[in-house]
Amino acid sequence: MSAGSAGTPGSSCDGVMSSLTALDRATAVRWWVPVMALASFSFLLHFLWETLQVPLYADMASMAHWSGVVACAKATAGDVAIALAAYTAVAARARMWHWHASRGRVATYLAAGVAITILLEGLNIHVWHRWAYAAAMPLVLGIGVSPLLQWTIIPPLALWLMQRHVAGGSRRPGHTPVAHVPSLSLTRN
Repeated sequence: MSAGSAGTPGSSCDGVMSSLTALDRATAVRWWVPVMALASFSFLLHFLWETLQVPLYADMASMAHWSGVVACAKATAGDVAIALAAYTAVAARARMWHWHASRGRVATYLAAGVAITILLEGLNIHVWHRWAYAAAMPLVLGIGVSPLLQWTIIPPLALWLMQRHVAGGSRRPGHTPVAHVPSLSLTRN
């Protein structure tokens, strides 16, 4: 999509974007604020996880240091893409970019991330052979337990950090929050 076509009638995302941005105006949060915050927190947390699980993937522990860093950064970029895809799916359903966490929304966010992870892990391991598990990796139905745990631990933490950040979680004197948003809680929709 060219820069001039964004937001013009007939663009492929026009319907979703207009309904999302219209509802976001009520919360005074620009669409990119939660997205960039989630991407940033996801990158930091997923990169840490990727480096910690190096021994669970074949040949990663014996890789040259810089090659290992690059491999972990590529995997982290994929994790961030999955997080943003899952977040966008919930945002489209909630009809707002900065949706407030509830049990249903967080469950949908996690389910989407886990489903995408299972699909991509399966394809990369068993079909495309882009990487392989080491003998130390525990498996569930041919998929590594570590990536599955990653998608049950990291995304809720990244989401909580993002919502705190957007809500202005700092209690410093004179700090003005971006918008008043309740912190992550697992209440009913």
